[in-house]
Amino acid sequence: MPSYKIASSQRFATEPGPNASAEYRLLADEMKNEFLGPMPVDKFFSAFMHKPRRNPPEDYIKILKAVPKDGNFEDNFILAIEKAKLCPEFVFVNTTAHPDKDYERKPDISAYRKVPNFKEKKTNFRIMELCIERKPEDEDPFTDPGPDTSRSAHSFLTDTLKATRYRGQISSYTSCQFSAQNRWYMFSMLLLGSCVRFIRWDRAGAIVTERINWRDHPETLATFLWRFGRLSPDQSGRDLSVSKPTAKQIRLAKQKLDERAIKLARLLGQDEQKARGQYSSDETFRKFRMEDNNDPKGKRGRFFIASSPQWQSGSPTGRATDGYIAYDTGTKELVYLKNSWRYIEEGLEREGDTYAHLEKSNVTGIPRLVCAEDVKDYETRTHEFFGAKWCCKVSDPPRRHRLHRLVLGDIGRPLSQFLSSKELCSVVLDAIVAHAQATAAKVRHQDISAGNILISDEGKGLLIDWDLSCRLPDDHPTSDHLTSTHNDHKAQKKWKTGTWQFISAARLLESDTMRHDHRDELESFLHVLLYHTIRYHASHVSRKQLGRLRRTFASHFHDKFMDDDGQICGGEGKQSFFQPFSPLAFSEPNLEIFLSVPHVSLIETLRMLFIPIYSDARLLKRAPIPNVAETQEEALAVLETSDQFIKKFKDHLKMNGWKENDASDELSDSDMFLTDATGLVKMTRHSTLSKRKADGANLDNVSGASKRSRTDSTPASLPAVESESEE
Repeated sequence: MPSYKIASSQRFATEPGPNASAEYRLLADEMKNEFLGPMPVDKFFSAFMHKPRRNPPEDYIKILKAVPKDGNFEDNFILAIEKAKLCPEFVFVNTTAHPDKDYERKPDISAYRKVPNFKEKKTNFRIMELCIERKPEDEDPFTDPGPDTSRSAHSFLTDTLKATRYRGQISSYTSCQFSAQNRWYMFSMLLLGSCVRFIRWDRAGAIVTERINWRDHPETLATFLWRFGRLSPDQSGRDLSVSKPTAKQIRLAKQKLDERAIKLARLLGQDEQKARGQYSSDETFRKFRMEDNNDPKGKRGRFFIASSPQWQSGSPTGRATDGYIAYDTGTKELVYLKNSWRYIEEGLEREGDTYAHLEKSNVTGIPRLVCAEDVKDYETRTHEFFGAKWCCKVSDPPRRHRLHRLVLGDIGRPLSQFLSSKELCSVVLDAIVAHAQATAAKVRHQDISAGNILISDEGKGLLIDWDLSCRLPDDHPTSDHLTSTHNDHKAQKKWKTGTWQFISAARLLESDTMRHDHRDELESFLHVLLYHTIRYHASHVSRKQLGRLRRTFASHFHDKFMDDDGQICGGEGKQSFFQPFSPLAFSEPNLEIFLSVPHVSLIETLRMLFIPIYSDARLLKRAPIPNVAETQEEALAVLETSDQFIKKFKDHLKMNGWKENDASDELSDSDMFLTDATGLVKMTRHSTLSKRKADGANLDNVSGASKRSRTDSTPASLPAVESESEE
């Protein structure tokens, strides 16, 4: 049964926020197919934690068994670990009542590496090494199978409301730690009364051990802590290609960031003084070392300085894209640096290779490639254990991921920051032209969405995020359909790609199809245009009309339902938009209340191209519509290329009557939390360099944010500065 991977690396802003219950529920649903277990603890230790030459001190058994069951368990447990000297290089802190100031989350116990003058007494995901959560023994979120139970038929996930919440909770903590650090995997511990489970997380999922009574078997708990305490930063999952920059490098980076922020504020008519300092504190700056896979002179080290990500996925698994505005120490200019955990699948190329091919093919409307690489040997391992004898049933196998780093010479601003409706349409046109040229170069994007279209500093459209694109075979007609039956696209058979709000109605309605045609991508461009048109233009309408817009908007872009086969479907709202008479809220007379005539005409003209595809052919035959193809075949033929789409955009942009400075925010309260394989995210319309706003609003999947500035003094969480001449 095919499954969606709603997989665009949109610049979602991670918003842990105060509503923990909602986040845990959504993350638990997202992670329901990501846990493998129960792995025997001896196999877990052997696979993931090397055996030290020395054994732990002999008196640990008596110390651990003596931990009181009553009273302040966290403090007593920490005291026992310290007394037994199981992790002498770490500090364990009771953080039950002390949340992280940025993420507003607080695991029961947090472990940090010891450094001189360590004073951290609160949750700090930026420097956390081990997260320990404690739950009642009878509320285990996982259920081990009995000795006579078939593991292939047993569900490892406990099916209760509390268990679901707890899985979401530990997933949330992992997401925060991944978001705050540059890691490729991590460990955590789940205490269940007198029992314990150990977990290893990476971007492919989580491996959970069998449940062990640590009071009866203290050697198991001691082995984990003893081995964990002797792991180097690399062995515990730290990305060693990221280190601390020098003070001078930070100063130069901040200077360039301020210059860009002021330039952007001037363009958007914002306060230039307030634009300064729109980055996190000095301690959050990090230095990325890269070697270019495509460098004809051989791999040379390049260095980029960045603060916290401007754009970040909120999910603990998946591609987990981070986007940074970074300072290139070589060119002294700002660039866009992207980390993503790409899928290792036949038919999916490295994004850097795709950009290089598009540049060689003279495709316009894409960012300039600076350099790209697969980072070290950073790959996921969870997928290796799918199908192991101890592994309970999982509906879909975990996918193999590898860390890919990409640097682009153009930063741009989100599509939501268009200056006028005419600029919005012009930028979308540029992206369509880029898409058409890429198709001619035998590349299909496969994730047309709002977050994947940027506005350059020159006001041109840039089509970005080609990491899910596929290469069409040389003998494949550029106008032909790409379907799952094509033998050269095996990766396409395994999952669908796209971002839910912008996927074509046909693909959402057909839950069991892998079809992905050129016309589906053109339809996605129309949904992107309509999305921003309604979301950022609705103004000067009555309360009744505004309510109708909100309801229709939600139906069009967010509707989901489960079909008879248990598959998630949608697209009914989009399908109704393509009927001869569109929904009242999106009708021409209602849109003309707040849009210019050429803008409304463009939307209606594009809509008419799809009417024969989604409407009853008998109805069209009885009552033909002017300028609408008479048959579905004729309509499909028109949409085999982008020619008509491009022509209609150009014709309308030449018309008079376009409005200026007509953006609005009256639909801001239509924003919602989404999860769709990208974690709990709240999308926000704001400056590319703005800090995260707690009340941020959006519906465009395009914005992200850096973490709020930190002013407290905390130990450095990155490796020491590499030997390199100061830039």
